[in-house]
Amino acid sequence: MSGIAGLVAFDSDQADRRVLARMSGFMRHRGPDGLGAVQHGPAALAQAHLSMHKLNGRQVLPYDSDDLLVVADARLYNRRALAAKLGFRENDADRIENSAWLAHAYCRWGEALVDHLDGDFAFAIWDKRAKRLFAARDPFGVKPLFYHATAERLLLASEPKQILVVPGVPIEPNDLVIGEYLFQRFEDLSQTYFRSVLRLVPGHCLVAEGGKTSVRRWWNPDLRENPQFGDEQAYYDHFRHLLTDAVRKRIDTDYAVGCHLSGGLDSGSLVLLADQLYRQSPRGMPRFDTISAEYLQPVCNESPQIRAVAAVTGFGHHAFTADDRSQVADIDEMLWQADRPFADPGQGTFLETADVLDKIGARSLMMGFGGDELLSDGWYVHDLVERGQWRRA
Repeated sequence: MSGIAGLVAFDSDQADRRVLARMSGFMRHRGPDGLGAVQHGPAALAQAHLSMHKLNGRQVLPYDSDDLLVVADARLYNRRALAAKLGFRENDADRIENSAWLAHAYCRWGEALVDHLDGDFAFAIWDKRAKRLFAARDPFGVKPLFYHATAERLLLASEPKQILVVPGVPIEPNDLVIGEYLFQRFEDLSQTYFRSVLRLVPGHCLVAEGGKTSVRRWWNPDLRENPQFGDEQAYYDHFRHLLTDAVRKRIDTDYAVGCHLSGGLDSGSLVLLADQLYRQSPRGMPRFDTISAEYLQPVCNESPQIRAVAAVTGFGHHAFTADDRSQVADIDEMLWQADRPFADPGQGTFLETADVLDKIGARSLMMGFGGDELLSDGWYVHDLVERGQWRRA
């Protein structure tokens, strides 16, 4: 992921670049392809850049034109469609960086640009003429975005720590959210573990103008557009098409791709679909390697399933044993990366996975998430009960 930081000073004609520099210093790890900052009057924006395409990795960021400043942590999967809509050539799709595509889209559609985007994104646009900041987050919240708003200023960042290091921002725990975490029942997704830091909820946008900051939902899918098929097999085929397309989009990169492989249905499905795509079109595809943390104790040994999937693909496979891994080893580094509590024993294998990604030169990690739970978790039964399907539940 790239990283972004922003400051809008409502009570001054000039943003304090020292504040932005302090915020930017805490996101350097997110931008191996450069860290840049721009300012225009009361607004200052910074971006730590991670490029997925080598042609646009050399571009100067943030985006700065006569009308706009743009910073983005984004992967846009419909760049070619955007190029056609905006009057660009198809071969400009990977040459132009995502922040520039967002700028061109904003000039054409204004705040409605989000309706034309297919991708994972968190971005901020400063409109120089209107003196308005517009920020938005993708529908599923793949890219993070946090903020702190008062009558005097707005602070915007990819990570809470970037906001908490700014002088004047109180560092206080949010007792309500901590309680919700302990009961595994979150009621307000805009709240974080820090009282002074809010989260821009997925599918929402933020507008800061004239000393006021407002948030609204932009993503409102029309459920009436759900496709209706004549038989059950057609639904399976349609789902397979959607999942295959999702995998295809995420291997559209000039760098290697890593994929987590466990014994579950979700990660195994992703790996086998990727293998199918590579066999159909092997030329021009990035390196693709699978990564597994194996627990050899009988109660949680998924190694036979892992190795069975790895054996039928043409991908490189990296496995390490996690049984004897201390849950407190490197705990400081893990907490620094996480920014929040976690209750996942597998979190302890994060650093080993990161080492493998670094060795193969990967800039993205694909993970299956939720497929196993859909078939075995209580949420499925709960949904059946809600619909009155008692016998099936």
